[in-house]
Amino acid sequence: MVRRPSSAVYAAWMAAASVLVWRAWDAAAAPAFDHFADLHVYYGAVRELVAGHGLYDFKAANGDPFTYPPAAGVLLAPLAFLDEWVVQVVWLVLEVFALFFLVRCVTRLIPTPRLLPSRAVPPLVFLAFAISAPVGSNLRFGQLSLFITVACAITFLNNRSGVWMGMAAGAKLIPLAFIPVLLVWRRKAGVVASLTFVTATTACWVLLPEESRRYWLHDLPMGTKYGDSALIGNQSLMGVLLRHPAWPGHALTILMLLAGPILAAGTWRAVKMLRSGSRLGAFVVSSGVGILLSPVSWTHHQIPLVVATFCISTGTKWLTWALRALVIVLMSVNVSVIATLSFPGSFLFGETRFLLCVYLVFLAIYRTDQDIENETSLHIGTHLPDRSVGVLRDVSA
Repeated sequence: MVRRPSSAVYAAWMAAASVLVWRAWDAAAAPAFDHFADLHVYYGAVRELVAGHGLYDFKAANGDPFTYPPAAGVLLAPLAFLDEWVVQVVWLVLEVFALFFLVRCVTRLIPTPRLLPSRAVPPLVFLAFAISAPVGSNLRFGQLSLFITVACAITFLNNRSGVWMGMAAGAKLIPLAFIPVLLVWRRKAGVVASLTFVTATTACWVLLPEESRRYWLHDLPMGTKYGDSALIGNQSLMGVLLRHPAWPGHALTILMLLAGPILAAGTWRAVKMLRSGSRLGAFVVSSGVGILLSPVSWTHHQIPLVVATFCISTGTKWLTWALRALVIVLMSVNVSVIATLSFPGSFLFGETRFLLCVYLVFLAIYRTDQDIENETSLHIGTHLPDRSVGVLRDVSA
């Protein structure tokens, strides 16, 4: 006999669907000057590329240029052969499917809380993602970051080929923070990811030498394509340094000095978590390292931080749930709104996502396999995470 979903499951899916419809409407009904603004830049830039002009010569009406590596332009080139309205519709639909896939990747690694039916977990996870500001930003602006996050999840959470990670790193540099972890944890996948990234980048030097030279030797080192990196929306280490009155002139030097220790410490923590069975925690830590070290980490880059909601722990039940609620709030409220608060020390509120990222990378405790088994051994009928590919086998692969 097939059990029918309970009313709690229906309510969870209705809430998730309502938020998703609202997000989609917000994207589709945006004013013309802000209608899929980032997707418009992709579309305009690849049309210039296909027409034989420079990928980085295009600027939208609001002045936004194309800021990604040449490999991203090659991957997005097919968009140039479609009408822009078709691109917008297809892109929005694909982003929704990508969000469902990300939810599936995360859900299979978390257990069911004691007070919920197992079927209620996927819609609640979907709801947490849907209400978050990073997902809203991706849907509204037609951003690429959601697809990049899914590509990383395919390799890191689903134990698939490193090709996905390498392609993601070729299109956007933040996923490079995962590769040192893969080289230690799943060496074959790490090597494949590295080779894929190098191959894609080298191929672009051959196919698009001028664009490659311009991006790698000028735009990236000089930071000339990212707009005002001191804006409050940039929650990377570079953004914080540029906003602080004592450090703007030394921001790049400080970042270069701290990059090695941050990468080494983050990689060590992520590998340690993987060996203790906290794959979601390792995913958050590795993503956080990329977010901290990227020259710019806008809201749409920060989707992986939402995953902390489902794996962070404190050892005390009520404190754990309070911390998870705080993560959801911080990842859902507009940073600019938080930054308007005015009281002694309130300047820190403008850096809330940066501070959250630092905490998640260096200080947070994440549930391990042993923690989950201890939690679920006291009652029957609990949904356990999918461990069809065990952590110890991953380490030796």
